[in-house]
Amino acid sequence: MDRSLKFSVFGLVLAIGLVFGDIGTSPLYVLRAISANKVIDKHLIYGSLSLIFWTLTIVVSIKYVIFVLRADNQGEGGILAIYNLVKRRGKIMLLVALLGLSSLVAEAVITPAISVMSAVEGLRVLLPQFNTTIISIFILVALFVAQNVGSSVLGRTFGLTMILWFLLLAVSGLYHTLKNPSVFLSINPKYALNLLLEHPDIWQILGAVFLCITGVEALYSDLGHAGRTNIRVAWVFVKCSLLLHYFGQGAYLLKNYEGLKFPTTSSVFYELFSPSLLPIIIPLATASTIIASQAVISGLFSLVSSAISLNLLPKLLIKYPGDVKGQLFIPVVNYILGIATISVVLVFENSWNLEHAYGLSVNLTLICTSILFLNFLDKVNQRKHILLLFVSFLLIEILFLRANLVKFFDGAYFTLFLTLTIYLLLYSWNYGYSLMRDTREFVELKSFLPKLVALSKDEETPIFSDNLVYLTESSIPEIIESRVIYSIFRKRPKRALTYFFVHLEVTDRPHDEFVEITPLKKGVVYNIRFKLGFKVRPNLQKRFNEAYDKLVKAGDLEDVSGVKSLKLFRVPRSITFVVLSKQPYIETDLTKSQSFFVKIWKILRESTVPRWKYFDLDESLIYEEKVPAFAKLPGTEVVKRLT
Repeated sequence: MDRSLKFSVFGLVLAIGLVFGDIGTSPLYVLRAISANKVIDKHLIYGSLSLIFWTLTIVVSIKYVIFVLRADNQGEGGILAIYNLVKRRGKIMLLVALLGLSSLVAEAVITPAISVMSAVEGLRVLLPQFNTTIISIFILVALFVAQNVGSSVLGRTFGLTMILWFLLLAVSGLYHTLKNPSVFLSINPKYALNLLLEHPDIWQILGAVFLCITGVEALYSDLGHAGRTNIRVAWVFVKCSLLLHYFGQGAYLLKNYEGLKFPTTSSVFYELFSPSLLPIIIPLATASTIIASQAVISGLFSLVSSAISLNLLPKLLIKYPGDVKGQLFIPVVNYILGIATISVVLVFENSWNLEHAYGLSVNLTLICTSILFLNFLDKVNQRKHILLLFVSFLLIEILFLRANLVKFFDGAYFTLFLTLTIYLLLYSWNYGYSLMRDTREFVELKSFLPKLVALSKDEETPIFSDNLVYLTESSIPEIIESRVIYSIFRKRPKRALTYFFVHLEVTDRPHDEFVEITPLKKGVVYNIRFKLGFKVRPNLQKRFNEAYDKLVKAGDLEDVSGVKSLKLFRVPRSITFVVLSKQPYIETDLTKSQSFFVKIWKILRESTVPRWKYFDLDESLIYEEKVPAFAKLPGTEVVKRLT
């Protein structure tokens, strides 16, 4: 049975606590952003509530919950999961995926800032002169410090708290809605249409309405954590709670502010409650916004890890609290994200200023997901009416993009600048990496097998290591990089009893784990090919040991040292992993723009962790060696250069 279809109480709690944290705290600022500095009347409130209802229904319920969650890759979701399903349809798919990835990173910078600030600002209702910035920063620092605990632990800790939060939204909303049940009339789409056609500030209102679906991408990106069925069941509860609360806020505004302008710095959410209840409400709201932040941060760790596996990002140090990549922590990402988020708090100072910057990155992510999903539907030959439905989703999202761009000079410029800066870095990395791949030279291994056997049996040459392991980029066992051959024979003859050429291939599927052992010269030369999903931890040391043990148990190898004095005592073989590094060679006939991208790539390349560290190899077994960019033996014919 597909694990994404399994239903469990823990999965349901995890979905509510981790997946819906961001979208669940939107009531803190959505109606305020819509109503700020506007005269409150039924036309505005009914129309806005209608837009919120239909936005949640069309974008979240229909697009994501019904359709997008079906496009899983071995139970995993997210923009890179769907990219892997369609990436062979052209380079444009890569560019779209990079833009979506950039937007998600930008969203991860802003979401914790606006969520926590919106909650903590409730203190100003009790203490108007109180400066909440320091408290917001303290909470954010604590949140980022706690990231190495792991999302599963945080999900269990926050799940029950988030359930209480949604119950609070539902009860408080129902209480005020019952005082003016006519707000339920706003479900009629005519109110949304009338507002779209008649209100002079409709673009600003649409940009504010869009904030009600911020965090929707978490439904898809956390599919592997919570499961499709759990997310769908949880959404019924979450959506009902959100709608009841939005209607309650609308009823409150009509009762208390009709004919008046709603102050920009006021909070519709906190005004729903009696001041005596705020000492309870504010801590619960703050805890909920921490969960909202966690939903984005944990999703970002998973996304970055997948991007690294797919070579879309430089190799970064990844720590694993568990055995698979579902539990991971990326220190450098956490560090940069924490500094960026705290900087946002210091620059914008309060949540109502940040509302103008928020939304654009989410909007771009939705558009990128729709484009990739349209290609997925076309790939699997879906019916035309489904394709037309997603074209309509894309048009709606473009309409929201127009609305979010209206806020450009009020703060959206920051989001756009941040997104494009990240995109520039990602594009430069992929451009430089592709050029670097094009400079690789390969040779046929067949002609070197007799030389390897002769060197292995040459007792006059001291043993460099009993087992000598080279990491190779060749996916074909009979072909090897010329620099590997150069290292064995030219740098310093490296005699070994057995040579292993190990290749790690990242597949398009997230959870693949296969190994292929090819004996090129039994007992002397082997090719080992690991095929791992892009969400599987490399753990190459462990995997190689397991493959080696298979060869020993099968009788192909004897695990006894080749050193005579040690062989007498049956001492096991020594092992060395050779890691080759070379000075990157890039063609000089590049345009100015290409040279600019390459310069950025070289800077990013310096930030990468050593390959052996990323692959989980024991440092004590590593031998690092530098080789020339084009290294080969005289008379050797290059089989393949462009790959």
